[in-house]
Amino acid sequence: MKKFLIISGSFLLGALVATVLVFWYVLQNIPQPAAGSAQTNETTSADTEGVASSDATTGIPLRDLALSDAQLSVLDKVGIDVDTFVITPAMQSCAAETLGSARFSEVLGGAAPSVLETTRLLPCLRAE
Repeated sequence: MKKFLIISGSFLLGALVATVLVFWYVLQNIPQPAAGSAQTNETTSADTEGVASSDATTGIPLRDLALSDAQLSVLDKVGIDVDTFVITPAMQSCAAETLGSARFSEVLGGAAPSVLETTRLLPCLRAE
């Protein structure tokens, strides 16, 4: 019985440590909200008009992409607003390096990234 309690306690302690580490990792990789996030909708839409009409070297607005329902749900869970978010070339290259070119092509084709892939892609949101 003593051996069982020691093994069970060790397993629970390991699970607790793993949970804390995953929680810390996710918190470190979520982008912080901008200080001026309390803007009106008019200002936000006016700011994004110029972004949508800019050339492809500055970025791709998410609202211009045909996203699958699974991709939209992942973006919603991460907290990304599809109407205002712009994918920069640096973000694209970071995602291609993180996922690998084959999986990156699948995601571009409409496949939804897994939970693990999503957490690995969060640092790419900060790429400039």
